[in-house]
Amino acid sequence: MSEMSRPELSHAVYWPAEWAVERTFWREVAARTLAGVFTLVIIGVPALIYAGITGVLQPAQVWTIIIGIALAGVVIVGYIFVIRAFRRRERQKIQRAMADADVRRLVAMVSEEDLEKIFKETTQKVGTAQRWFSIQASVSTLLAVATAAAAALAPTLFR
Repeated sequence: MSEMSRPELSHAVYWPAEWAVERTFWREVAARTLAGVFTLVIIGVPALIYAGITGVLQPAQVWTIIIGIALAGVVIVGYIFVIRAFRRRERQKIQRAMADADVRRLVAMVSEEDLEKIFKETTQKVGTAQRWFSIQASVSTLLAVATAAAAALAPTLFR
């Protein structure tokens, strides 16, 4: 039997740096954050309404909080649509670059050097499309988080 290789153990001091570059870690963080937010909304909104009905909170306070939550929800839904549009544009750019490369290969009798040049150009176009998507997604995420926070606080601030 062949000897199985043991995974390399790292010290706890290096864990944050390792986690920062792992995609699965960030997916887990996002999933748990969304689960917490959904739980707060599902439990919190009925609790706010109950507090308003029983007189613990004044109705104006309850409506202010509910309006803030609704505005934040609208921002998040808008963010999802924007990210989907960016992703669709990225896919279209990649498909166009690949189709362009295929056509160029089929139309002309090309040498190995030309094929290599076409491959490099296509790879560069795909990389550029992916970088732009990454930048647009990051900026959109930051704007959506800031806008959602502002939307949630706006009714309270502008009374």
